[in-house]
Amino acid sequence: MNKLNENFQTVLKSYDTKKSPRKSSLIAPWLGIERTPSGMSQKIGNYIEDLLALDMGDQNKLLQTDYKTKRNFMITYDGSDHQIDMLAKPSNWNKYVHREIKTNTDLDAGKKRDTRSREKVICAWMKSQGFEYDSGIFCPFFYNKGKNVSGLGWVDGLQWYIDTFNPSWTIQDFKDLGRNPETHFLLGLK
Repeated sequence: MNKLNENFQTVLKSYDTKKSPRKSSLIAPWLGIERTPSGMSQKIGNYIEDLLALDMGDQNKLLQTDYKTKRNFMITYDGSDHQIDMLAKPSNWNKYVHREIKTNTDLDAGKKRDTRSREKVICAWMKSQGFEYDSGIFCPFFYNKGKNVSGLGWVDGLQWYIDTFNPSWTIQDFKDLGRNPETHFLLGLK
């Protein structure tokens, strides 16, 4: 056996190779497919952000950010630019709602830290604007009110969105959207 093979076997023996791999996406089950094609998860995440912003109508306050690139709403705080995923003012609230939208919460420690860091900067920006606000993280593929995620804390789910923004659709409608043949066609899956 050559040294390369020997070293690799040594490495493999130090891991639990029977352990299931981390789930790469919550989008694939929503679409009813085994795995999303490379690069598709991020695109669908962007589509979902835009869908929710459109769905909120007048409750959407992303236009109150500092500027917009081709697709992203941005703020500048303390010399750095940051994208804001969701900024809204629900019709029955007296404060703004900010959420970092995550379509995958199975992130490594660095990405979780970056998410929390970005949220803190956006909170500082909202405070500097004089906004009263509620901030957090939201995953539309958690179909309940939400859950605690290690390294992220509480992550709101789709039921939270429905309770907060009162859309004309249900959780089942959202699930059906992912399985819809027209959705698959428009995404190039068929």
